[in-house]
Amino acid sequence: MLSLVGAAIDPDAAVRIAPESPGPVSLITAFEQPDVARPEVRVVMKRAAGLTPEISREGALLRIDFPRGGAVAVTPPVFDIEPEDASSTQIAATHAPAQIQAAAVPRSGGETVAETIMRSETSETQAPAARAPISAPSAGQSNVPAALDPPSAIAILNEGGLMDGKQYVGRRISLDFKDVPIDDVLRLIAEVSDLNVIAGDEVDGSITVRLVDVPWDQALDVVLLTHGLGFVRVGNVLRIAPTTSLAEEEELRLQERRAKEALEDLMVKLQPVNYADAKNISSMIAQLLTPRGTVNVDERTNTLIIKDIPSVIDEATALVKAVDTMTPQVMIEAKIVEASLDFSRELGSKWGFGTNPLTEATIGGRDFRPFPGTTSNVLDPVLGTGGSGVLFGNPITSATTGLFNMAAHVFDSRFNVELQLQAAESNGDGKVISSPRIVTLDNSEASIEQGVSIPFQTFENGDAQLEFVDAVLQLKVTPHITADQSIIMDIEVSRNAPDDSVFTLTGSPAISKNQVKTETLVKDGQTLVLGGIYVIDKSERQSRVPFLSDIPVLGKAFTSKEVSDSRKELLIFVTPRIVRTQESAS
Repeated sequence: MLSLVGAAIDPDAAVRIAPESPGPVSLITAFEQPDVARPEVRVVMKRAAGLTPEISREGALLRIDFPRGGAVAVTPPVFDIEPEDASSTQIAATHAPAQIQAAAVPRSGGETVAETIMRSETSETQAPAARAPISAPSAGQSNVPAALDPPSAIAILNEGGLMDGKQYVGRRISLDFKDVPIDDVLRLIAEVSDLNVIAGDEVDGSITVRLVDVPWDQALDVVLLTHGLGFVRVGNVLRIAPTTSLAEEEELRLQERRAKEALEDLMVKLQPVNYADAKNISSMIAQLLTPRGTVNVDERTNTLIIKDIPSVIDEATALVKAVDTMTPQVMIEAKIVEASLDFSRELGSKWGFGTNPLTEATIGGRDFRPFPGTTSNVLDPVLGTGGSGVLFGNPITSATTGLFNMAAHVFDSRFNVELQLQAAESNGDGKVISSPRIVTLDNSEASIEQGVSIPFQTFENGDAQLEFVDAVLQLKVTPHITADQSIIMDIEVSRNAPDDSVFTLTGSPAISKNQVKTETLVKDGQTLVLGGIYVIDKSERQSRVPFLSDIPVLGKAFTSKEVSDSRKELLIFVTPRIVRTQESAS
């Protein structure tokens, strides 16, 4: 709609133009808007749905172009009016948008069609044409020719009548009739929807209808169902007939088709199969064959030998080409990360107190040794040389990395005091990374492993037997590629390795197991943590001399302390990637 505010137009200059051939514009009206405070002239153009005009201005000239892109505007309804009543009967638009009222029109047989009110609601804003009558066509004037292209209205019709869940998208109309012939109602719906309709002599009878604001395609279904009628689409023409006649015609067509197939010559075609298994496809082809058709498989060349009529062979060939596609491949890469951290610290001490025995130097004769012995223990000078003494020991269990010895003689070298401090500390950090990878077809299981088989000797009924236990790194997976390029995997990852740190009675090494088994969904190229285990082993141990360790401050010298902290971490990652070859990518 083009609005010119402050303009005026001569009533004789008000125009209503409808093109002879269908195109992007079906109606143009120019009129002066009534009942407004300020004069206003409107030009309304009925365009095709969704068509955007091109607007340009050259001085005082405003140009509006509607390009021809194949879209056709809906043709306004045309009502036939008898010439003798044309002077007194007019169809004028009211002030309601897109609303047309038709007065009673006498029929040729002397009957009168009851007053009809038809309203069509559209998404476009239209202005009513004031005092713009539609005159009847002259005797020599022909109606607008039908479009050669199928009208868009026929594409929205679905055969089958009223069904649950059926969607109606036609333009909404309102119909109010009483005892009118059904062919007139069908003609009116055809005019509104721009359909090409043909109905035979078997379509007769009268109908009373009152439908308010319903889609025209729903109104057509209801009217046809009331009289047991149906329709079939023949190109761009809608043929209406009784449902029984349509069913009989369909059965005759099927019988005629079967008869032609029974008389049609058979032909043989060799269809090679590239990627799929010909045996699997042959079972699907067998369901398409006629009773005279056969299908055989040449296993050497993986070729199908199809014998049937040409139409069936074409369907079988299309099925083979649709199924025989390259199976995508997937590369799965897993990473097993093992990290360990060990820390230990130990502090210990040994105390020795004793007296030396009498010697020849003190009593004028040989040494007096009531407990003869050796000096093998540096902290046992008294007992080691036959003296008297006492020893307190809190040694460490690890290999000593620090040792401090101190000795003293008191009371004229007759009393010995010796001290030994022991200390040890260790810190370890280890990491093991295993990365198996494998490529397999979609929905095919694959497995890869590396390692050793450790022999174990067992006894059964007194007989010695030798068994082997695998300690291997293994990846077993079955991938499935989804439509959105994600990968579902049934995966099992394990790393079993010998462990000499664990004591066994047979002397054979123990097996340290690290494994995970799960089913997961991963995007193509993304990395996912399948699982992880984190172990912390902390301990603190003390040993001390009774009573003496309770002495304040000095008691710590009679105590040994051991602290250990061990941490192990296991993480398992997986990264699937779709292998894209040149053919599959194209």
